[in-house]
Amino acid sequence: MTARLSFSELFTYAVGDASVRLPLNALSHSAGHIHGLLELEVSGHVMPHMGFFGPNDVCFNTWIEELSKVVLQLGAKEAATYTFDEGEQGQPAFVFKRVGAILYVSVAESLLSGAESDPSYQDVSCQWSEFHAAVRDFFASFRSVLLGHCPRVGQTWWSTHAQPAA
Repeated sequence: MTARLSFSELFTYAVGDASVRLPLNALSHSAGHIHGLLELEVSGHVMPHMGFFGPNDVCFNTWIEELSKVVLQLGAKEAATYTFDEGEQGQPAFVFKRVGAILYVSVAESLLSGAESDPSYQDVSCQWSEFHAAVRDFFASFRSVLLGHCPRVGQTWWSTHAQPAA
């Protein structure tokens, strides 16, 4: 049972025109959106539906914040559940459930958008400690890439979206 987070193909949008993709170094302010490929793999299964327009259009603004919340809320208790149900654009809900040393991840029906669950991704499990380590490693790598492409704006963006405990 393992966990891994990886990313690539990062881009931002032109200010005022979300149809124009720009390289990451064009990020102009901390409220700018970063998108790209983000894969959360749990025990060999990549979690589906993370990006509405496909796997290479995941919103990092959203997922950095949500993964921070998962770590903060589930790290404090050995039995807890965190559900991310954004409801935007027909997205499903994502459920992270910790039971002792094990984390279970599911793609569930959204109560906000009405999107259906994904039967292929129910209670996929890994060690909580491995998931937590994967999030920490991902955050360190992502922050390094972000600051390498846009140091000043990137630091402000990071401070805005990532929780300190992550």
